[in-house]
Amino acid sequence: MKKLSIVIPAFNAENYIINTLVSMVNQPVDFNNIELIVVNDGSSDKTLESVEQFSKGVPGITLNIYSKENGGLGSARNFGIEKAKGDYIWFFDADDIMEKGSLSKVMSKLNDDLDLLGFGVKETYVKTNKIKVVNVKNRPINVVVNGRNYIENYDIGHSACCFIVKKSILIENSIYFLEDVLSEDFDFELRLFEKCKNITHIDAICYNYIIREGSLSRRKNSEYYTFHHRSMIKIIDNLNLNFRKSKDLEYKKSVEIYITRIKIIALINLLKSTLPKDEVNLFFQQFKQGGFLELADYRKSKLGWKHYIVFTLVNFNLIELFLFFKK
Repeated sequence: MKKLSIVIPAFNAENYIINTLVSMVNQPVDFNNIELIVVNDGSSDKTLESVEQFSKGVPGITLNIYSKENGGLGSARNFGIEKAKGDYIWFFDADDIMEKGSLSKVMSKLNDDLDLLGFGVKETYVKTNKIKVVNVKNRPINVVVNGRNYIENYDIGHSACCFIVKKSILIENSIYFLEDVLSEDFDFELRLFEKCKNITHIDAICYNYIIREGSLSRRKNSEYYTFHHRSMIKIIDNLNLNFRKSKDLEYKKSVEIYITRIKIIALINLLKSTLPKDEVNLFFQQFKQGGFLELADYRKSKLGWKHYIVFTLVNFNLIELFLFFKK
C-alpha cells in the first residue's frame, strides 16, 4: 500500500509527458510511499513507447503504465482511481509541471484524518511567457474545515488537479468523473467537497498549469463549442439531481451560487460561440429549458466583468435580445 498515487491520463502527449514525469521524479522525496500511474487513453502517437522507455531509467520509482481505449479525460481518471493503490490520489495532466519541492510539502501534510489537501497553482502561457499565480490566500490555510463549511465560505475552484483527495472518500461515496463531457471538474468537485469532513490548504504553489495554443481547452472552434454546450447541459442536470433535495437552506443557497457560476460560464461560451446563429439559438433554448436563466444572487461574490455583464443581461431579460443581434 502506498501513501500517494499520482494519476496521469495521457492522450497523444508524447511531446510533453516526459517533462511532466521528470518534474515528478526529480523531487527530493522518498518515493517508497508514492506511485506514478500513467493511463494511456488510446493514444495514436508514441506516448506509450515514450513512457515505457522512460520507466527503464527510473528503477527506484514505482511507475505503473496502463493502456485503454480512448474514452476522454473523465474516463481515464476513473480508470486511474480503480488502479490506484495509494491512500490519497493526485490527478495530474500529462502536459503540466510539478513545482520543485511540492511532493515533500504535500507528503508532510497527509495523514489519516485529512480528506482533502489543497495548494496553490500557477498558469504559464507558453506563447507569451506570461505567468499568472492563482491566489490561495482566500483558502483555509493550515485550518481544517468540513466540506459544507468550505462550499459556504470559500471558492472551490475549477480543477481537480489543485488538490489531493483520500481515495476512500471517492470509493465509499461512488464519486467518479462524468464521462464524455468537457469541464467535468465542475460536477466532480462539488459532489466531492460535500462528502469531505476534513479539508485544509498549504500556502505553497505546487502545480504549474502549462497553457499552449492548440490544446483542447484553448481550441475554440465549432466542434469545441458544440461539445462544450452539450457538456454544460449534462453537468447542470447532474448537479441539480444531486443537490435539489437538500433541506439545509443556507447550504443550498451556497450550492446554488456555485451552480450559478457554472451557468454563467456556459452562457459566456454561448455568447462567444462560432456556431451558426440557428445552432446558437437552439442551444439557448435548451439552456433555458434546463434552468440556465434561473440564477442565484451572485452579486455578493467577486464577479469578473464578463460574469457581471451576463448576470445583468439575464436579470433584465436582455440576453435573448443580445443573441438576436449577435452576428
